[in-house]
Amino acid sequence: MSNNNENNTNLNNLQKIKIPQLNTSNLQITSSTTFHSPKNSSPQSQSSPNLSTVMINNSKKGITTNSTDNLRKNNPFYLHEQLLKKLKLQNKQNVIEISITCQLLKENLKRFCKVYSKNFLGETEILKENKTFTKTFLLEYFFEKIQKIKIEIYNFENLKLLKEIQFNLIELILLQNNEMIFDIPNLGKVIITKYLNNNLLKNCLTPRTPRNIGSTLHQMSPSSRMSPISHSLKPLTSKKSLNSASFLNEINLPKEEEELLIKLMKSPLSEILQERDKIPEEINMEVPGIEFHCKGLKLDKKDTFGTSDPYFIFQIIDNNQNSLITLQNNLQNNLQINNTLQNNLIEIYKSEIIKNNLNPIWKEFKISFYKLCKNDFDKKILVTIYDWDRISKNDDLIGQFSFTINQLRDGQLKYNVIEPKKLKNKKNYVNSGIFEFYDLNFNIKMEEIVKNPKLEIYEYIIHRHSFLDYLIGGTCQLSMSILMDFTHSNGDINYQSGLHHIHGSTLNSYQRAIYGIGKILDYYCKDNISLYGFGAVPKNDRKNLKTYFTMKENLKDTNEVIECYTNLVNDLYFSDMTNVTNYFKPLQQDDFYPFINDFCKNYNPSKYNIIFILIDGDIISEDETLNNLILTIDKPISIIFIGIGGNSFNTLQNLISTLDKNSESRQNIQFILYNQFSYDLNVFVKKILENIPKQATDYYLLKGTSPNFNVDDLDA
Repeated sequence: MSNNNENNTNLNNLQKIKIPQLNTSNLQITSSTTFHSPKNSSPQSQSSPNLSTVMINNSKKGITTNSTDNLRKNNPFYLHEQLLKKLKLQNKQNVIEISITCQLLKENLKRFCKVYSKNFLGETEILKENKTFTKTFLLEYFFEKIQKIKIEIYNFENLKLLKEIQFNLIELILLQNNEMIFDIPNLGKVIITKYLNNNLLKNCLTPRTPRNIGSTLHQMSPSSRMSPISHSLKPLTSKKSLNSASFLNEINLPKEEEELLIKLMKSPLSEILQERDKIPEEINMEVPGIEFHCKGLKLDKKDTFGTSDPYFIFQIIDNNQNSLITLQNNLQNNLQINNTLQNNLIEIYKSEIIKNNLNPIWKEFKISFYKLCKNDFDKKILVTIYDWDRISKNDDLIGQFSFTINQLRDGQLKYNVIEPKKLKNKKNYVNSGIFEFYDLNFNIKMEEIVKNPKLEIYEYIIHRHSFLDYLIGGTCQLSMSILMDFTHSNGDINYQSGLHHIHGSTLNSYQRAIYGIGKILDYYCKDNISLYGFGAVPKNDRKNLKTYFTMKENLKDTNEVIECYTNLVNDLYFSDMTNVTNYFKPLQQDDFYPFINDFCKNYNPSKYNIIFILIDGDIISEDETLNNLILTIDKPISIIFIGIGGNSFNTLQNLISTLDKNSESRQNIQFILYNQFSYDLNVFVKKILENIPKQATDYYLLKGTSPNFNVDDLDA
């Protein structure tokens, strides 16, 4: 068994790989390059002004702007973020594309097809010959679900249904060849062909019509359709298509970034990981920004002697989409920003305090577009003006408003300062003063430490492969091991209260859990299922209790698992792990860690191994259990604990929580309480299996393993 130092080293190595949370907002700039002054320059007098659009007065005086093209050209992040946005849209989509071919005996029969998943997806065009329909369909794949696909074939002349065929999507995905063929007596053949639609290089570098997952797609000619999936075929685009219609050429990326992207597309993942570690996370570079000159006019009096000590704060919302929507609604309806929302605001700039002044002129300040709005010129920036309180240190709100860079560029320079409570309660309320950007310069250059743009490209390329890529490429082949708890705390099998009690055809909790798992995993783990137990001995050999025992290996499916369990359980004597003989240290009543320890020494490295441990209690050796769970993190192993019975399992859940907090690179252990979801087996199975794809892809990423696809050589 590895010692603690080795375990700590494992965790340190795992913490190197982190999935970045990057902002890839598109920089949006209006085409107008001049300001337009409105006819009415007086403050608005309506009783309910809008915080985000209150325009008081416009003036060109002192404003230095630039053309849209120059702003883009001078912003090193603009083209870079266009690329990242494109890459992000393509990342981690578990999507499969299918086409349909009807080879009918009556070749001249006009036919078309309707396609259904959970809902109606659409229909093909009409053909009168035995060719492949040019209209294809995208189907989003979910590991934890059975996804039934139905195809109806119709005679166009009389709209009569000729035949209906059904299949499970996973059956098509797991086929070694690319085609699923249905022979239909007296009609002909229907062929379903699969295509992998998640190739980053093809989708990013070659422009394609936007598609909605699960909907009917645009027509594609057979020559432009992606190559069928095969371990020996090359699913990437050809050199010709890259050179003729390159996305890189469309956005005119700097040559250095273009060459880097092409290079990374062709490089093995292990090499990319090594290169990534050498790149500095932050660099100092010259970036474009804006210089603000701000002042307040007739701000509210907040102090006892009829004056105020005003200052202001610029804030933006974080990347939380719900918080962003809430903020926009609050601004739209002039509502107070509550404490919860305030916690999601990021302070960008805070001005100095100007004492005893209702018409303050604050010092000018410079700030980069990246820091101010992440290069999104339509991003709302919240401005809040406070009155500084020297005594209570609880500053009073004077008011607030919001603006965008595009509004400033369009000449919206004066804003009503709105105090939401006054607006709500005070009749004929107009404002609590006016905030004016009386001078602006958009042509500022400034040095700033920023996240290295190259590093972001590396991170997206590293994380481009989905679980479906590994599954179809043959890299990820699954096996399943089940360890069952037979300790005496399960109760007497002869009584209905016993957790292993079997009554006729009624399944107990152990059997139901296995049955639910098998509904999905039987497709993936055929002939690769093994059943083990712990805490019991054969009734004729009660003195020889082992740490665990093998019930049967290489089972075909979970029906055989349940049959094996049912045949053997009545011949077992339930004990507990404290009675184990010939083990190097004493065990607690429910200890299962010796099984994990042995599995880590003897696992099949060519498989991704899913272990289900079904337990009814967690009186365990905590340190030994934690140390052995750590051993699994850098191996192709996922462990799912299923709590059977009425225990809380607090000890085990706390151990898993501790492990998750200390392993930033990969989380491969989870716990689920069966009774919490026993009312609906489908919900139970979804909860158990939905994290497996990420756990598997994180493992392959950790090891620098790419899917088994051959990549065409590409011209830079």
